[in-house]
Amino acid sequence: MKVFLPLIIGIIFGFLLQRTQITKFETIVNVLRFKDFTVIKFMMSAIAVTMVGFYLMAEHGMLGNILRYIAPVRIAAIAVGGFLFGIGFALLGG
Repeated sequence: MKVFLPLIIGIIFGFLLQRTQITKFETIVNVLRFKDFTVIKFMMSAIAVTMVGFYLMAEHGMLGNILRYIAPVRIAAIAVGGFLFGIGFALLGG
């Protein structure tokens, strides 16, 4: 039952992504060309809603011990992953 609410939220989020046509090739390319900022606005809104949600859940004790451990950041691994993602994105016409 714990999976039900996040699943519904994910379905709604995916529906909104499809409905606003953010997942279309032309939209992604226009973001990379700095012509269309719809994707950036949508993702910033999603991040803001998530931040408020986490804050409220933490304030009401709904997160338990989940915030006790935060994985260390590995900058080199992130850089290599971003580089490989960018190469794949460029090669496949993204």
